[in-house]
Amino acid sequence: MEFSPVDLQALLAKVKDKKAVHPDLSTCTWDSDKSEAEKDSPHYTNKNERLGVDFDVIKLPFDGLQVMDPRLVTVAPGATSERHRHAHESIFVFLSGHGEVLVGKEVIPLNQGGIAYVPRWVIHQSRNTSKDQPLLVLAITDFGFTSSVLGDYDSKTRVTKERDLSNLRWMVANEDQNAIKIRDLMLDCMIAITLADGDIEEPEVMSIANAYGEIMGQKPDFVGVENLAKASQEEAIQKGLSGAQGPFDALLERLRRELPTLDDNGRELILESAFRVACADGEIEVEENQQLHEIARALEINEDVLEQEIARFQRQKLGTSAEGGGS
Repeated sequence: MEFSPVDLQALLAKVKDKKAVHPDLSTCTWDSDKSEAEKDSPHYTNKNERLGVDFDVIKLPFDGLQVMDPRLVTVAPGATSERHRHAHESIFVFLSGHGEVLVGKEVIPLNQGGIAYVPRWVIHQSRNTSKDQPLLVLAITDFGFTSSVLGDYDSKTRVTKERDLSNLRWMVANEDQNAIKIRDLMLDCMIAITLADGDIEEPEVMSIANAYGEIMGQKPDFVGVENLAKASQEEAIQKGLSGAQGPFDALLERLRRELPTLDDNGRELILESAFRVACADGEIEVEENQQLHEIARALEINEDVLEQEIARFQRQKLGTSAEGGGS
């Protein structure tokens, strides 16, 4: 069932009219035992092993809703919903199971019957702490109201299999501070990977520019990237740190500090940018491998899945080398 944004002026007119609209009672209730069709065709579903995400969403089919948008969220055992933020405010009611809700920097443990409130634009995520039972959450939002103001923005907050970078680029261009933070962390992680051996050389600066250009749609200034790398080294020295590990430790601390403000799209993009630079010269060195794992750990991304991606890259490299040797 698609949600149609309401006309604000028409809604205000109905409120002022003070007339009751008597709905068909059959459209005012929802019985989970009689709604297998909705369960088989959820409004939204996502499973992302790298982020530990595994959940689906059913929109409750109440006719006539204008402001509220109730949804049933089912989170698989040991998994989470997406970590994201959006314009609508939400109330989460745990109908069955137990777990916790991340609201900004706070983690709220909840059992069956527990309720949590999420303000607008605050990073949030539900986690199922049970190993064998699903978590069922009733999410009540004012998506009808916010979509009438902002349009159909809901899909832009979701993690998609086919990455769409246009939203990040648009937000950076419009000076969205969260998007700018993600862009800056991406660039800092790319620089950190190139500094794994203690120095940054011209080909490495070029690999950063190429990777950044692929993600952001425009290449950064070559000299600017080089200056950022040198500034990173100098800042670490001023803080009493030395070598390549100095600025990298500072970066890890920043990632951990900023984690509560990063959504799933941002976390994946930050790690992906570092991974692209590590692969740029055709080989992931030992130091780069170690730093990729430390970045993943700071961002709370599954390191086993990262290791599988590194192994896949190495197999592809060996395959390419074998083909070249036989020609």
